[in-house]
Amino acid sequence: MIETSDLDIDSIARDEAEKHGVVGNAEEVARLTLASLRSPLLQNAASLKPKDIWIETPVAVPISVTDGSSKTIEGRVDLIYRKPEGTLGIADFKTDRTFNRSIAEMAEPYEPQLGAYAYAVQKATGIEVTEASILFSRLAADKLGDGEYRLPNVQSAIELALKLASNR
Repeated sequence: MIETSDLDIDSIARDEAEKHGVVGNAEEVARLTLASLRSPLLQNAASLKPKDIWIETPVAVPISVTDGSSKTIEGRVDLIYRKPEGTLGIADFKTDRTFNRSIAEMAEPYEPQLGAYAYAVQKATGIEVTEASILFSRLAADKLGDGEYRLPNVQSAIELALKLASNR
């Protein structure tokens, strides 16, 4: 388990909350951070070798669109990790409120984003992305499950992202 007792989460949360203009929410930032650090997704990532984990990684790759021109898919992937079989996994962290939605309903609008990230990471590295997850920190913090939603089909998410991007 990631050892959090040596981390001054409250101080870090205050600094980050101030940096991002959410000063009155430092306690909530700390609560969500601790829940995320305790999640199976991040516990697994913490067990990997440092050379097999990339955090807040910017990606940008061109794609051809229907009119023959090109566009760039770009973003910042919260977590990329090398799986034991050599493929890659990606994860994005969200703090959405549930509003009585299932985790699948919460994840649905983010599927194209993860598909775009998976495509960009594959193109940039030449390594297949076989796992894409969203960690809903608030679900984990509220003890409504572990907060992790794994996309059922990464390739379908990539195809959806490319279709949406090429039609814009």
